[in-house]
Amino acid sequence: MILRRTYLVLDAVLIVLAISSGTALASPINNRTAQQPPATQVPTSAILSVQIPAQTTTSVSALGTVEAATVVTLYFQTSGTVKSVYVKLGDTVQANEVLADLDDTDAWNTYHQAVLNLEKAQLTVDTLYDPPTEEDIRTAKANIASAQAAYSEVANGTSSAEVQSAQLSYDKALQKLEALKAERAHMNGSDNEIALQEAEIGEQSFNVEIARLQLVDKQTPDSASLWQASTKIQQQQLQLDKLYAGPSQSEIDSAQVSLLNAQAAVQDAQTTLRRMQLVSPISGTVTAINIGARDSVGQTVAAVEISDFTHLRITVPVNELDVTKIKESSSAEIKIDALSGLKFSGKVENIGWISSTNSDGIVTYEVQVGFDTQDKQVRIGMSGEVTIDTGSAS
Repeated sequence: MILRRTYLVLDAVLIVLAISSGTALASPINNRTAQQPPATQVPTSAILSVQIPAQTTTSVSALGTVEAATVVTLYFQTSGTVKSVYVKLGDTVQANEVLADLDDTDAWNTYHQAVLNLEKAQLTVDTLYDPPTEEDIRTAKANIASAQAAYSEVANGTSSAEVQSAQLSYDKALQKLEALKAERAHMNGSDNEIALQEAEIGEQSFNVEIARLQLVDKQTPDSASLWQASTKIQQQQLQLDKLYAGPSQSEIDSAQVSLLNAQAAVQDAQTTLRRMQLVSPISGTVTAINIGARDSVGQTVAAVEISDFTHLRITVPVNELDVTKIKESSSAEIKIDALSGLKFSGKVENIGWISSTNSDGIVTYEVQVGFDTQDKQVRIGMSGEVTIDTGSAS
């Protein structure tokens, strides 16, 4: 292009010189003419200063199809049975809107139980830090007195009169046995009489043993009952001491751990409930629904698709010879085939790095051009031509 400029300048100079020479040759030479001052010569620099270089604006055109720049496919975050679907194809939704949900009966039961456990854990911690009330102290002391009374009742359960009565019964039984034995020693009766006498002696011997055991029982306190009563006293005393001393560090630590676990359980239950819902992360239009009520779904099922039509895009193939001329943010003009006369302004948003080769051996790269429009006539899938401005060249 520099050489072209030089040739244009030289041609202009030659034309000027030729005109000047022609004028000189055509005019007769005489004194009058010779006496005229010489004609003013136009300097070359002046010619260069008024020379306007030719400029050409270059661009690259390609065909493509209108698509939404943002398309989100939504999946449930857990498996389950679909309870309800709240949208239909073509509906406009807002960000954070619930589109569908799963049967959450079990999840709610788990959550309510977790909340109850948290309340109990919190109450336990609060109780540990609360000082004992006067009523608590009085109750603990009353429990000690009751245990001591129970011990005394067991220890002194048999009176002296009862012991004496048992002793008297034993003595009488023993005397009767001795009398029967003496009578048998001097008996000269028949064999049947002797047999009856010996049977009576045996029966009385049994009665003597029963009387003896009853006397021993009256004389010996119940050691098992005494031990239980004594243990009860110790337990009630420890309870009183604990009220005065306050909770131990191990009790505090244990209660705090239980509280943290209960809090974590509530958070887990809340997370499970949130995963039961299918929530749109963007505002847009429902362009696909692949689920229905009572369907069993997993985390790999593409449930609903949302497209944002406020920002559209056309992806066009650009020849490898032209792709280096394009830069991101370069301006572009979009014409939709079905909407003659309408033009939309856009910008290059992305230039692909991976090439494609068609059947003719032509290498192209995908270039994405985005544009915004509120025109409802523009629909996804419409064909259009994109003209990308690659700048001006001289």
